Amino acid sequence: MRPSAIATALAMAALAPVALAGTAGGGATGLAVTAGDGQVVVSWTAPVANGGSAITSYAVTAAPGGATCTATAPAVTCTVTGLTNGTAYTFTVTATNALGTSPASAASAAVTPRGAALAVTVVPSRTRITSGQRMTVTLRTRSTGTWAATAVTPCLTLPQSLTAVSTSGATRTGRTLCFAPGDLAVGRARARTVTVTAAATRAITRTITARTTAGNAQAATGTSPAVLISPRR
Repeated sequence: MRPSAIATALAMAALAPVALAGTAGGGATGLAVTAGDGQVVVSWTAPVANGGSAITSYAVTAAPGGATCTATAPAVTCTVTGLTNGTAYTFTVTATNALGTSPASAASAAVTPRGAALAVTVVPSRTRITSGQRMTVTLRTRSTGTWAATAVTPCLTLPQSLTAVSTSGATRTGRTLCFAPGDLAVGRARARTVTVTAAATRAITRTITARTTAGNAQAATGTSPAVLISPRR
């Protein structure tokens, strides 16, 4: 074998254990994983051996599914996105330099991304009401994801012809009533009820809408069944 070929072979052999610095005599144990909503942040320890050529980049691969992310050295962290909430994943890392790409590291511990989600319903106590009468409207928000929802803020918007006479502490902005934010555990629900009075000079139908926001989930909306409002006879 030519000297140059021998040198290259020796350098590649040195690169082979680049998988990540681990414990003495062990494989790669430097991976750390942090789950998020549909994503996982993966970090690792820079290799000790690089075959005499500086590491230029890293690639992280998820299993199952094969989703990847890359990091340019000296960064030793990246975020794998597009994952399915509720599915357990492990991750491996490879390092690349001018000599080639190392074997994959030992797999990380399994981690499960989780996400918050909300569902909203709006329930009037009646669907027929006469001008001057009162009814209650209940806004119910449920945490339907796999992660607790934070800073959940339910808001109810009343149509013309329905006016709130008791707001249960909600803040009023125009025809919208918003309740104080609070966290909501997975599978738990919270109800807020207001009392409204009707006013109409002719028979009309109206719906009541709701929009609930959260700090870590997409907003959820809901609409009540139609309410028939009749004038007083």
